[in-house]
Amino acid sequence: MKTVKIINPVQAGFYFENGLKPLDIYFSRGKWVWEFDKDESNPLFTRWLNNENKMKY
Repeated sequence: MKTVKIINPVQAGFYFENGLKPLDIYFSRGKWVWEFDKDESNPLFTRWLNNENKMKY
């Protein structure tokens, strides 16, 4: 399984809010890292790039 590592907490929150759970969360080199399945995160990554990243509050 291929994974992606996200260090942007807003982006990781966007993925989580849209139903994608991280495979792992850890602290490395002074930053939090959220690791997601690459294939499952791809549609959300596309939405993120298209500025569809408005989180619901």
